Amino acid sequence: MTYDFLKEQDDQWLYEERHFPDGTPYNNYYLWFHVIEDEISHRGQIKLIRRLIKEKATVN
Repeated sequence: MTYDFLKEQDDQWLYEERHFPDGTPYNNYYLWFHVIEDEISHRGQIKLIRRLIKEKATVN
């Protein structure tokens, strides 16, 4: 669903400027950069937790 939506957007869409309620400007490039950055961070956290659980299971 997200992939299909993004496939339909052109590069100009990434740079369309909008404003947060406090007047700070942003664009879709900024928003999607942070979505991807957050996803990568969570994947790293999940990988670490899985490793710790696995290590604990082998110790017991």
